[in-house]
Amino acid sequence: MFMIRRILPFFIRLSCSALLLSLARPAAAVPVLFSPEAIDTESIVQELSGLSTPDAVTQRTLATLQNPQQAKLALNRLQRDLRDNGELGNIVTLAPRIMELLPDNTAIRNMYALALAAKGETSAAAAVIEAMPAGSEPSDLYASLAKSAIAKAGGRLTEAGTAASRAAAIDSEHPYSYNLLGQIDIERRDFESARENFQTATLYAPRFSAAWSNLGSVQYLQGESKQAWTSFSTAIDLSPHFCAPRIGRAAVSSDRGDSTNAISDLEACLKSEPQQPLASRLLATQYLQSGRLDDAENIANALSAADSDYARIILADIYLRRNLPKEARKQLQAITKPDVQVHYLLSFCDMIEGRHHDAVKRIKQAEALQADAATLAVVGQIYHFYTGMPVDQTKLIRLGQDVAVGQLALYVAGNVSASAGNLDEAYRLWSKTENLLPGFTLQGVSRAQVGKSVDRGEQRHLALGILYYLKSLYPAAQSEFTKALDTNTDSFMANYLAALAVAQAGDSDTAGKYLQRSLKQTPGFFPANYMLAEIYLRRADIDAAIRHYQAAADSKPDGGVLIKLGLLYEQNKRKKEAEKAYRKFIATYPDNFIGYNQLAWMFTRDGVRLDEALGLASKANELQTDNASVNDTLGWIYFQKNDYAQAKKYLQHANTISNGKNPDILFHLASLENALGNTSAAKTLVKRALENSANFESASQARQLLENLRAN
Repeated sequence: MFMIRRILPFFIRLSCSALLLSLARPAAAVPVLFSPEAIDTESIVQELSGLSTPDAVTQRTLATLQNPQQAKLALNRLQRDLRDNGELGNIVTLAPRIMELLPDNTAIRNMYALALAAKGETSAAAAVIEAMPAGSEPSDLYASLAKSAIAKAGGRLTEAGTAASRAAAIDSEHPYSYNLLGQIDIERRDFESARENFQTATLYAPRFSAAWSNLGSVQYLQGESKQAWTSFSTAIDLSPHFCAPRIGRAAVSSDRGDSTNAISDLEACLKSEPQQPLASRLLATQYLQSGRLDDAENIANALSAADSDYARIILADIYLRRNLPKEARKQLQAITKPDVQVHYLLSFCDMIEGRHHDAVKRIKQAEALQADAATLAVVGQIYHFYTGMPVDQTKLIRLGQDVAVGQLALYVAGNVSASAGNLDEAYRLWSKTENLLPGFTLQGVSRAQVGKSVDRGEQRHLALGILYYLKSLYPAAQSEFTKALDTNTDSFMANYLAALAVAQAGDSDTAGKYLQRSLKQTPGFFPANYMLAEIYLRRADIDAAIRHYQAAADSKPDGGVLIKLGLLYEQNKRKKEAEKAYRKFIATYPDNFIGYNQLAWMFTRDGVRLDEALGLASKANELQTDNASVNDTLGWIYFQKNDYAQAKKYLQHANTISNGKNPDILFHLASLENALGNTSAAKTLVKRALENSANFESASQARQLLENLRAN
């Protein structure tokens, strides 16, 4: 089994085509096509800022509070906790008992009102304020905070802001005043001021998890996803069971296309709060977009009592993906209020069931509710095209500028042009759709080949089929692609798209046949070559995989393809071709460390051209400092050059970076210790390497080293 130089996580990010490794992964446009409404990040941020941290487990039980002195000590602790980390949970637990023991103390009463208001119990909070002993000072810190929280909960933002500002004036370094001001700013849509207030809160209280979470929410809203990730992660570290930062970090992961981490955070949130509605809704959507239909269905069923309309929409989408439009229709027709998504999804039910003109009417109803939705506009034009109604080509090309659905709009515009016999325009438009699907590109296909392979009659089926595919309605997509092939058996485009659709059902044999037919017409078609190479690779037909990877690379010097080619050539002992692939990678991506490190490792592993390998690895180290793989390469080069001091420097650093868990690095350190005469240390290291993994690049050498050490 060939191995990339232990850099796969970074490598996968290198190229779009690498995403085709997992054919089940939805295209980037799918989340937009799931919901024609823009993601309302502002409402999410407002909802997150209103979530409180989970109730803390108090260190002082009610049984220990037996006298006023103990109550005073407990009150002091609660005040410190509020200042240090915004903790309110213990106040809710202990305040009633402290108020019994300290009946004239106003601080605990106001703190109790604040805590109740933060939990959403505003009536109870107001009652606590009303029961305040006569003569209480209405403008002390806690009274001002409590009044602000109560006013905010009641939507009286001016009153809330005034009270919170008064609290900040009373104690200019108390973090809770600024956190509360930030929450008020969010509701006022003054996000810059909210950001400043949350930053101030975290400055005065670095362990205030809610303030960190709120700061992350504003950063996320302002498009600073990296900073938001850091703030959310800080909040999670401080309060692992706090849902708000988990939801926020999941939103960042979702935007990055990282459904795995998004799902992990949302599942962790629901483990802490099983009924958390926002997390449930987002998790259902993540499951749906990841193709985990059974999991999405379970969440939707659990939501049905509390949020029945949302649950029905999720269930309808699931049924559509299972090619059960009648069941989907039942769910949608049970929703009585006007809803964009209901009309949108019903239009798919109509199209799949052959009610094409009804679908056109449905999408117009959706557009009436949300006239500026680009998704609806593109879908409407596709339906018009399919049913033979006039298509606004100018509108499609204008929609091509939309970030979310622009590639789909341009692809359909190409279909429209091709159906009219204008193949030059179709070729130009299709050439602009490289982000329509992962790895899709028209590179490697000439205008002349398009002219020989394209038929006017297939175009409406391709347009509707690609819409279905992007919506993850794979059986419906396959039906349309089959109709296109019935019209034009030799269509390079229809055969490729049909291959994608059947691959979703796990039928790689049929997918391979479609791809071969596509490549018969357009031998240099990059995505078809790449996908067919992947199929051959899974079958362990290395020669065929190399042939199609090479054809893909000849059309487009894609980084993922070049690295795979190098690895496969290495496996087939074709080192010159491997070197050529790696050097092509370096020439194409001169600022990426992978090519330098991979070529350096090939030389190093073979013990040849070590000076050149050192130069390549050093360049990799300049580009990617503190990378375990690069430091391991450098260490092994110095080991083979008998410079053990330098070898130890780099290998130990590599081991530190990898937390002592990389078996290859451990084996290299063991070899170094053995060469230095430290056989005991060598034996410990090589044993640890083999304990960590039985199958790694140097496993056979490690076993041989251990055998030799035992023999001696």
